[in-house]
Amino acid sequence: MIIPIRKITIQLLLSLCLISFSTNIYAQLSGIYTIGPSDCDYFTPRQAMSSLHSLGNSDTVVFLIEEGTYIFDNQYIPDELNPSFLTIFKSASDNPSDVIFNSDDSCSIYFYNFSNIKFNSITFGSEDNQSTLQLSHCENIIIDSCVVLSDTIAFSSLTIYSDFTNSCISNSIISGGKLSISNNESNTMIKNNTFNCQFSTSGRLDSIINNTFNGDTEIPTLSKVIGNTFNGNVHNSFAGSVYIENNVFNGEFSDSFSNNMNIFSNTFNAEFHSSYPDDIKIHSNVFKDNAEIHFPGFNNKIYNNHFHGHFSTWVAAQNGLEFYYNNVKGYFEIFHHNSNKIKNNIFGDSFTVLHITSNTTNISNNNHYPGYGTLGIHNYHYDPKYLNEDTLIATNPLLIGKGTSILYYNYDMPRNIRSDWPTIGANELYLTQDTLKIMCSDGIRLIPENYLNLEEGYWLPETYMEDPNETYPIVYPYEDITYYFYYDDVIIDSICLINEPFELQMPQTSTVRCGNEAIIYSAPHENSDLFNWQWTPDSFSYSQSGDLWYATVWDTTTFTLNLFHEYCGSSSGGVTINVDPLPTANGTYSQIDGVSIQFESLCSCEDSLKWYFGDGSYSTESNPIHSYLESDYYIGSIVAYNSYGKDSVNFILLAPEYNSINGFNIDTNISIFPNPSTGVINLISKELSGNVLIELFDIQGKKLHSNTLEFKQNDARTLDFSNQNEGIYLIKLQYDEGVIIKKIVFE
Repeated sequence: MIIPIRKITIQLLLSLCLISFSTNIYAQLSGIYTIGPSDCDYFTPRQAMSSLHSLGNSDTVVFLIEEGTYIFDNQYIPDELNPSFLTIFKSASDNPSDVIFNSDDSCSIYFYNFSNIKFNSITFGSEDNQSTLQLSHCENIIIDSCVVLSDTIAFSSLTIYSDFTNSCISNSIISGGKLSISNNESNTMIKNNTFNCQFSTSGRLDSIINNTFNGDTEIPTLSKVIGNTFNGNVHNSFAGSVYIENNVFNGEFSDSFSNNMNIFSNTFNAEFHSSYPDDIKIHSNVFKDNAEIHFPGFNNKIYNNHFHGHFSTWVAAQNGLEFYYNNVKGYFEIFHHNSNKIKNNIFGDSFTVLHITSNTTNISNNNHYPGYGTLGIHNYHYDPKYLNEDTLIATNPLLIGKGTSILYYNYDMPRNIRSDWPTIGANELYLTQDTLKIMCSDGIRLIPENYLNLEEGYWLPETYMEDPNETYPIVYPYEDITYYFYYDDVIIDSICLINEPFELQMPQTSTVRCGNEAIIYSAPHENSDLFNWQWTPDSFSYSQSGDLWYATVWDTTTFTLNLFHEYCGSSSGGVTINVDPLPTANGTYSQIDGVSIQFESLCSCEDSLKWYFGDGSYSTESNPIHSYLESDYYIGSIVAYNSYGKDSVNFILLAPEYNSINGFNIDTNISIFPNPSTGVINLISKELSGNVLIELFDIQGKKLHSNTLEFKQNDARTLDFSNQNEGIYLIKLQYDEGVIIKKIVFE
């Protein structure tokens, strides 16, 4: 039954949809037709398709669908209704919420072996109906500006399942459990969509461009993946000829058994894993978390990347890996490698090389900064040759421009970003472009390409130059300007600097403990004196050290900065610092008058505190004085309390001799030997019986071991601490009659 009233559900019974028309009576369809409950050319999409099959079409046919919900009762569109030319089903209002295709009892809207169909501005299914659009073995399919909804997770019962050829899914919102696309053809594009579901494919897709994926995603083979945001985890397996460029990965990225991949200019905000790759190029990316490549095959190249975390690579094939021009902030590990190249990198933490065939693996010209210390000075280090250690401007031409994720170096990297450890060496750029965009107030060193040894050359004009007499001068342009490089009074190079608006780069929201300092801004400090700084709230005391601005925060606070420059104008930004309201425990102590110890509280946000001196006594005073009965090592603590909870910190001290009081023999009940030892010690009880809590501490007070043993008189036990490093430790034995703390040495 068909009810010709808008905004009312329209039941399409299969028996009423089989309306046929004689191809001998009517002309072929062409142009625009309407579908709807009244005053329209056709009542239903099925009726329109049946008419199209009977009459044929001589050109593109557009069916404008009036507002309503069209319910399909087990709707099946067979291939014999397949039109010859492009057929478009489109919402008459261009609003997908006005036209809804639905089905009863989870039945599908099913197109089989179709071609030349376009759906525009239509909603398939509803959130409470679990409906599905299925396209099987279809060609030349376009889904544009549609909404596809489902709650079903079962394979092929959600959204789109098809073999596409020359097809496009664009400008759509697709939600549900799992979207599966099976495709073995080419020229399929997925562009400008939002996928609120899992996304998986088998076969190939030509391009995936500018989409947002909010669920876990599988990247198909033979694809260009460009400009997308992946908020879930991404997995890539057995993929080939994949080009991944300028994407943001907020979830983990994992890849296995892939070949011929180009991963370029992406940002990875979570961990990166790759196993068994062949012939892949990973370059000009930013890795905010740890990265690892295990069992690389042949011809893999990793270059010009920023690794903010750690990087490790294991068991590379011969000639399997080239790692060069990278900056690694965390530790770098490489082992079981043969005939590979590790060159021209900067490592900010430990550099571990194990099981390397040294005569065939080339590890050279790397600059190592252990513990973020001083610059590498060895002759094999890859020295950035900083202009000075404050500005961190590299003058080594081989380092200039390295390690940047900026596409083709068309943008200059702001100094406050360049000065971060992972970007060292990326602070200036070769002038390989005709134009370069630079943020107003930022500076850049002018270095001509291929003319680095022409010290007799000079630059003009001298406008905005810090020192015009330098061969490679620094300029701070406040407008668009072209600089020319002369040699023998002949122009041999030039660069046009395009002035970009000045913008504040505020840090992300962070959380600090009550009463602690928080970083509220990272500034390009070289030009700080040229700015007018206005912070609010003005009740805080702000401090600056190098690039960083700080404020001591007691409660959750939003800080706002208005930065004004005479030539660049002003820019404002804010950052919220959340405060963990727990107190912070801290303190210090010093010896006074020969035998007594003065303790001093450095706690913050505490309502009360308690000192535990390690000899069974305590004090609630802020700055107590305490005397110990025996000269020995004691493990004490200070505990700070407030209404939100407590915090504690341990301390270890050696009490001075207290000659006026006879000492007591701490070995009366327990003997410990040997001391020093290799880490294996023996405990023998004498008169002691009962449970003993045994704890091991390092000299900083960190607890390394805790265990309870039951002793009998004249009992013997062996403790194995051989896994500890050589050094001085304290062993604490606590039993019913008291506490023993003994210094032991492992060697």
